[in-house]
Amino acid sequence: MRKAGETMKPLVAIAAFAAGSAVVFAAAFAVGAAVGPPPDAPGPHAGAPSTAEGGHDGH
Repeated sequence: MRKAGETMKPLVAIAAFAAGSAVVFAAAFAVGAAVGPPPDAPGPHAGAPSTAEGGHDGH
């Protein structure tokens, strides 16, 4: 027979994993936003033709 707390352990493990993943994602996002490209560097789509120029909007 199971104890009362044993049925919740998988849910606790999943919740802990999700919370840990959220913390890691938030930290990585913060570091990426802090580093970012230098102000004088072109953006990721600089030089790509616009839709009006016959491009496909950088996709």
